[in-house]
Amino acid sequence: MWNIDQEIKLLAQVTKEDQLSEHNIRHYLIEDIKGKNLQIVFDRCITAINLYLSGSYWESKNLRVKQLGKQVVSIEALVAHLFISTIGAQEIEPIHNCVNKLANKLGYKDKFDAIRTASELIGSCVEADLYDIYYPGVKFESLAIKSLVKLDSNTMAFINQTQYLPPMVCKPRVWYNYISQEEHNSLQREKRNLIQEIQCLERKPKKTL
Repeated sequence: MWNIDQEIKLLAQVTKEDQLSEHNIRHYLIEDIKGKNLQIVFDRCITAINLYLSGSYWESKNLRVKQLGKQVVSIEALVAHLFISTIGAQEIEPIHNCVNKLANKLGYKDKFDAIRTASELIGSCVEADLYDIYYPGVKFESLAIKSLVKLDSNTMAFINQTQYLPPMVCKPRVWYNYISQEEHNSLQREKRNLIQEIQCLERKPKKTL
C-alpha cells in the first residue's frame, strides 16, 4: 500500500545521500581550488600522474598501471581523489592513513594492488607542493605526510561530513543481488508460474502413434 509519509522520508534520504556523493565532494573541492589559485598545484599533479601512467616498468607493474588507466573516469577525477585523500593531513600523520583513503577509490579488486598503486601515486606527486612527505624517524617510525593546502573552513567541514554515513531517515529497502524486494518478489512469482506450467506439461499424457 502506497504511503505518502514513507515516500517523503525516502526522498529525504536519497537527497541527503546525493548531497554527500563523490560528485559533490569534487565540485566543492574544485571550486575552492579555483578560488585559491591552486590550479598550478592541480596541473602539476595531472602532469605527474600522466608521467606515471605512461611509464615503462616491470611486467606486473605495467599491467597494474594499465588497469588503473582503464578504471579511472579521468585524470582530473583521480587528482581530485588525491586531494581529498591527503587534504585531511593538516598535521604530520602516518602516511598509511592517506594511502588507504586513496586506495579505496582506485577500483582494484586486489587490496594489495590498490595500496601499492596509491602509494606510488602519492609518491609521484610529492614535487607538486600538495603535501610534504617525511622520512621515518622525523615524527613517526614510518613515512609521514602533511598537507600544504589549507582549504576554506566550509569546504573542510563538508569533506569531513562525508566521511560518515548520513543519518537514516527511513529504513533501507531490502535488496537481493542488486534488485529491490519488489523486483525480487515479482521474479519469484514468475519463477513459480513457470514451474507450475512445466509441471502441468509433464502431467499431460503423451500421445502414442
